[in-house]
Amino acid sequence: MKNFIILSLAVLLAIGMTSVPKPEAWGFFGHRLINRMAVFTLPTEMMGFYKKNIEYMTEHAIDPDKRRYATRHEGVRHYIDIDKWDKIPFPNVPRDFEEAIIKHCEIKFVTGLDSLYFKKEITKDSIYLTTSHFGGVKLKLDYPTFVKYWKKVIKPMYYEDQWKLSGYDLDELFGTSYFQKNSIDVLIEDHFSEHGIVPYHLEATLSKLTKAFEAKDKSSILRISAEFGHYISDAHVPLHTTSNYNGQLTDQVGIHAFWESRIPELFAEREYDFFVGKADYIENPRDFFWNIIIKAHGHLDSVLMVEKG
Repeated sequence: MKNFIILSLAVLLAIGMTSVPKPEAWGFFGHRLINRMAVFTLPTEMMGFYKKNIEYMTEHAIDPDKRRYATRHEGVRHYIDIDKWDKIPFPNVPRDFEEAIIKHCEIKFVTGLDSLYFKKEITKDSIYLTTSHFGGVKLKLDYPTFVKYWKKVIKPMYYEDQWKLSGYDLDELFGTSYFQKNSIDVLIEDHFSEHGIVPYHLEATLSKLTKAFEAKDKSSILRISAEFGHYISDAHVPLHTTSNYNGQLTDQVGIHAFWESRIPELFAEREYDFFVGKADYIENPRDFFWNIIIKAHGHLDSVLMVEKG
């Protein structure tokens, strides 16, 4: 796994090539430049392959933005409104994607013409679903079992318009006859993804890149590498870590494009330092990705204040 994790840090190092003391955001110009310069930070074993395909890495750095509005699932991969959920260092935001969705989802039961919500409570060891309807119901399951079931049964529904479980499914899971007896189906509503998933998508994309290397699939390696560079660049942008993504909450509308496009276009050739050293091996990618988010969000106030000044 070493080679493709090294690539991720190579991209990161290229992102840090500005001499300005805070992270910058990137538009099309910036994304192309980051991917291009990242190639030169790679170890010898990888340099030849990527240098030979450097034009592909450069031009396809913007592919995720080009399809951003083609599907509702693309846009959320570029950011996370982390300040909606917690404060630095975000201890209450699960690092596991499925657990984050579980924590913030709503579980609705449908019977006849009625559509109502369970009250959901999660403790360290258990999950509880309760409702005052049908004489009062309280269902309990140990949390690890629920997470395991979620990843097996509900996770594959992620790209579907509706996440629906039958009464039979729920009775089997909770060991009851409650759902079938009352002719109840269950709908699960994801209220987490809509606020951005970039650190989770980085982890998923790295996994795909790993598999592409293992399969020696050249076209997939290049495609995923170019897109990985895009997402990891976006993760470094303070404005990609906040619900105030365009300064709309602080009377600074337009700041996003200013940082993403105008600043790199004005200063890259004269002010940026491209000599950032060689890539290093990353032992724990998940922690590394989250540290990017923490550090980027830590610069948010500075970005807003500098623009105000």
